[in-house]
Amino acid sequence: MIRTITVFAFSFLLQSAEQPHYKVKVAGEMRRIMQAGELTSVIKLDTIKNKQHLFGLGPAALLKGEIITIDGVSFLSEIVGEKIVNTKRANAEAAMFVYADIEKWETRLLSEDVNDMQSLERLIVRIAEEKGLDMKQP
Repeated sequence: MIRTITVFAFSFLLQSAEQPHYKVKVAGEMRRIMQAGELTSVIKLDTIKNKQHLFGLGPAALLKGEIITIDGVSFLSEIVGEKIVNTKRANAEAAMFVYADIEKWETRLLSEDVNDMQSLERLIVRIAEEKGLDMKQP
């Protein structure tokens, strides 16, 4: 799941420069979860409009799993017994959710190895700078 989230987060940077109108949206706050211990739902995914090209991720309400949405289809990954179970869940509820509607993606072959978090972070910063993205914005 970590690899999926890493690739997913990196993918936001590869969104096509021809489609600059996308905006990353955030429901909830990590601070609310970590400092106040508030784990309740802040968003129901079936209430998000324009889900055809929706991509997003976040912890499920009450931290009972992880949610990832790929091209409008949401999946809940949770532990059931001793197994990790992934199910489609259009009505999933999240304690925090980061999402964007991205219709067209840019594909890029990487010419360097990404073997750890530091090399991934350096690559993300480099690509963001090449694209003129403000790293202080979502």
